Amino acid sequence: MEFELETRRRIYEQIKKSPGIHFRELERRLQMVVGNLQYHLQYLEKKNLIRASNDGDYVRYFVKDRSLSETERKIMSFLRRSGCRHILLQLLNNPNLNNRELSQAVGLSPSTISWNLNKLVKAGIIEREKSAG
Repeated sequence: MEFELETRRRIYEQIKKSPGIHFRELERRLQMVVGNLQYHLQYLEKKNLIRASNDGDYVRYFVKDRSLSETERKIMSFLRRSGCRHILLQLLNNPNLNNRELSQAVGLSPSTISWNLNKLVKAGIIEREKSAG
């Protein structure tokens, strides 16, 4: 893919390398001024080269040539959040952990675990089951 500006190529390549990256992280990695980055992101989106997706907390960027489903984009967005990533990894290895056990395993407070679990359930990434004991 040919870009008329080196800046746009750098932005596109960074998004391609890190699908689901959010604006501030792009700003840091590329060391770009906010207004300049916004302008080029809008251009790339208008030209249908990238896609912006709002996950409720952040606007995340994906290249259009990747065939990620909406669910895969959601999962990528959550994996970019440290707390959610640690929770998801723990649940993959130990699907029956309760809130307290997750809190101990991840090193976050039970209220933070609950907040993240609620976000993951609401997004349809995980399901909550009540234990019979």
